[in-house]
Formats: sequence, structure tokens, C-alpha cells
Amino acid sequence: MNSQGTVTLDFPSINSDNQNLYSSNLPDYAIVPYWYNSKLDAGKPRGMFYTLTGPAGARVLTLEWVVNNQFNSDEVTHFTVRLDEGNPGVFVYRYWVMSDITLQGTVGAQGGPNSTFSNAPVHEYY
Repeated sequence: MNSQGTVTLDFPSINSDNQNLYSSNLPDYAIVPYWYNSKLDAGKPRGMFYTLTGPAGARVLTLEWVVNNQFNSDEVTHFTVRLDEGNPGVFVYRYWVMSDITLQGTVGAQGGPNSTFSNAPVHEYY
């Protein structure tokens, strides 16, 4: 989980601009709720958080980002991804606060170079 809005396992941090999926700048398998030039600024109420709820077999992991736009520290992007142990392979992305400039991010999942996953535009706000 990094401030760039991606979730990867056993992979160095992502330090590139977002691009369409499949991307060689990500590992073969990646969850991409919102890949964009985001950052965490010291002194701002921002962060990356997680919660784990429910009993074994029905646990829900929620990852949450409250980050700044790289180019404007006053613009906040707030989104979550939910992974439900009872529904493997299903990711639920929610977008709480999105500034106009952040509508340029990449959303999707990546499952390898021959995967049928693709990126999708952001359409819903909560």
C-alpha cells in the first residue's frame, strides 16, 4: 500500500506516473483503486489506514487513503478498497472525495500481461 494509490505485495514502491493497465511499472498482480501522483504532506491530516473486521472466514480488510495531490497540497483525494475474505478476487473501490485534477488517475486491477483486467474511469462519488 503506497501513497500512489496502489496495493502490491513484495514489490518496491511505485515512483512513476500512472498509465493504462497492463503496466510494467507495477508487478504482474496489483490492486489499483486510484493510481495517481499523490503524496502525504507533513502537518496535514492525511494518511493511509487499514481496518480488519469480522470473524475468521468472513473477515473484511478495508484499506483507506487520504492523500494530497502532488501538485496542490490543498487538494484531497479520499478513497478505499475493500477485500472480503468470503468473496476472493472481488475488490470494492469507493471514492469519498475527489478533486477535479485527480480525475486523471488509473483505476482497475492487474493480473499479468495476458490478463483480461483493465482500467476503468471513475464515475461514482459517495
